[in-house]
Formats: sequence, structure tokens, C-alpha cells
Amino acid sequence: MLASKMAAKEEREHEDQHVGHVAFRIPDFWPHDPATWFRKIESKFRICNIKQSSTKYDHLLSALPTDICSSINDSLAEIDENAADAYEQLKALLMARYTRDRWARSFELHKFPEIGDMKPSEMMRQMKALLPPDSNPGTYFMSAFLLRLPADMIDHIISQDFKDCTKMAEYADKLYARRRGNAIAAVAIRQSTPFPAAAAGRARRTTAVAARRPARGAAAVRPPGRTRMTATSATTTPPTANRRLSANRAASGSRETDQPPGTKRSRRRHDFFTG
Repeated sequence: MLASKMAAKEEREHEDQHVGHVAFRIPDFWPHDPATWFRKIESKFRICNIKQSSTKYDHLLSALPTDICSSINDSLAEIDENAADAYEQLKALLMARYTRDRWARSFELHKFPEIGDMKPSEMMRQMKALLPPDSNPGTYFMSAFLLRLPADMIDHIISQDFKDCTKMAEYADKLYARRRGNAIAAVAIRQSTPFPAAAAGRARRTTAVAARRPARGAAAVRPPGRTRMTATSATTTPPTANRRLSANRAASGSRETDQPPGTKRSRRRHDFFTG
């Protein structure tokens, strides 16, 4: 009975270890911060109870991107993957190749962008990560931090005369949150209430358009006399002119109808012979 329990326990331990090895996956290599990346994966090695150097070497090599493997290919061929310290050799190679020296960190700190959408405390954490290991965040570092904040926040923070950069970042977070809250409230007010100048401009444009349009049902004002007919539009003659034209036509028609038939022809013939 005891032997069967011990065998079952060993089998479960072996299965748990196998599952841990299969499910274990480490993130891709961080060439910009290899020290932090190695601390992260070594904690996973401890969680999954991975102690064999060759196994660690295999996991580490599988996490390297293709371009990084190509850059260290000449030195990688010299490492024996079955050696007792294969993982340690590969780690030392990567740390030596991608760890930035103090000058590279300082140059990158000088080129650090403005705050953007980050919180001030998050920006300070990223800037502190660029400090050389033997450097402390003093006045120069805090001035570089202040120059990347909005201009309306700098005077408020300077007036507090902070000596600790962590407290400075906490105070900057409060100012930044208040500033964003005011900006959001101002946008909401502008969207709900139109500006007076814009409303007045729209009213003037509406009045001008209404003045140019004739009233619905009103007769259009035309100059006196007959108007020409065009292909695109036909204009009408004023009523007074229409009445005069109709009277003239009626009078001329009545004179022509009063003459007996053939009067015009006989008159022309008489004029011809007498002329």
C-alpha cells in the first residue's frame, strides 16, 4: 500500500514537472533592457523548477529573434549547448553585446520625448531606467523631467522646491489629472453650447439668404415693356402693356374686316395703271 502511494506521488511529480516544461514560454528578448529581461525569465525558471543549464539554454535561444541570432552567430557557434554552463555563457554574451554603457544611457536620456499621453510618474520611471547604475537622480535629472511636462505645470512644481524626485512625480500626477479634467470639461461645454460669435455669424448668413429669396407667392418685379424670350427662361409682359397690345391688335383687325373683299387688290391694281 505504501509502495503504491509513493509510486503515484513520484508519477504526479514527474507529470507536473513535464507539464511545467511544456507550458513554459518566455517573452522575446528585450535588446533595449537585457538585465530586466533576464531577471524576468529567471524568475520563471524558478517557478517552473527548471535548473538544468542546457534546458535554460534551449529556452533562451528559442526566445531570441532572428536578427539577434544573426548578430551573435559568430560567437554562438563557440558555445557548447551540452556544456554545464551553456546558459551562463549565452547570457554573458547577450549582456556584453546589448547592455548600454553610461554614455549611451545619457544620450538617450537627452533625447527622451515629451510626456504625451503618459502620466508624469510613468515618464519619470522610464527616465530613471536610463540613468547609469552609479548615478542618482539629482537636480539635473529633475530639470530634464520638468522640461518634458506642459509649460503651465512647470512653475507650480518649481514653487514646491522638491528635493525628492518621487514626491515631485506624485505632485505632477495630481496637477496633470486636474489639468486633463479641466480640458475635458471645457470640451464638453463647447460641444453643448455654441460660441456667441459662431451663432451670430450663422444668424447673419441666414438673414442674408432670406433677403435674397423672393417671398413665396409674390409676383416678381419686372421692368416695363415686353421682354425677350430665351432658351432657358421665358419672361412675361406686365399687365398694362398686355392690355395695350391687345387693344391695338383688336383695332387693326376691325379696320381690316370692315373693308369689302378685294379692296386691297383693286387699289394696288389702280395704282399700277395710274402710276
